[in-house]
Amino acid sequence: MKDNGLIILRALRCAIHVHALHIRFLTVSCMLTLFYFLKQNITCKQKKVNRKYLQISEHICYTEDMNTKHQPHEEPMFADERQRQIADLVIARGKVRTAQLTTLFGVTEPTLRKDLSVLEERGLLKRTHGGAVSVRPPREQEVANRAAHNAEAKQAIALACLQEIGERDAIFLDGGTTVFQIARNLERSGRYVTVLTNAPAVAEIIADLPTVTHVLLGGYLRRISGSLVGPLALENLTRFTINTAFIGVGGLSESGCTVADLNEG
Repeated sequence: MKDNGLIILRALRCAIHVHALHIRFLTVSCMLTLFYFLKQNITCKQKKVNRKYLQISEHICYTEDMNTKHQPHEEPMFADERQRQIADLVIARGKVRTAQLTTLFGVTEPTLRKDLSVLEERGLLKRTHGGAVSVRPPREQEVANRAAHNAEAKQAIALACLQEIGERDAIFLDGGTTVFQIARNLERSGRYVTVLTNAPAVAEIIADLPTVTHVLLGGYLRRISGSLVGPLALENLTRFTINTAFIGVGGLSESGCTVADLNEG
């Protein structure tokens, strides 16, 4: 019985050992299978991502190629529209050159010469060698050109205006070329004054004068007149009280004063 018991016990131990080995084998097999599955799954996903990226890249390349080859060009301007713009340029600048207009409108010189001939027949300009000039003065000249006109008269007006400025006055000077002469001669008065201005050139002239305190208004710079204009300039202006304002105008008539631009009014 003991021998049989020992045999049975050894058989059970052997079976358990084999069973344990089988379990370990199954466990290792499962882990290897799971690892293989995960690896294959990751590889498949990577291939899908790469394929998708390739498709997107191909689409982008195709789109860029289409945009490059088939990018629409701007439609040519009609002759009437082009001639109207040429007339406006001549009136605004006083003169234009044919070479500048061909570059601006993208047309040939024969086409431009034909446009100028049409406008000359309408009395809107006068053709010259290499371009055209206005039959009337330009709408508004630049500050440098206006400053050279009637320089002596503007100096005399400025000196007369200085007599209207009192000690400790607060005055306003705009960007007019006659008013600019007031700023240049302000040191002669010897008076202590506060100057409010919307003209950077005026502020630069009086910035270092020992008897002058100045305030430059904000706004956007209208370069042709050298003045700061717009809603911000008007809002800042309401914050101050002044004694005298010296304001230049573009013209005088029975109806009153005129300016070239609404923002200057």
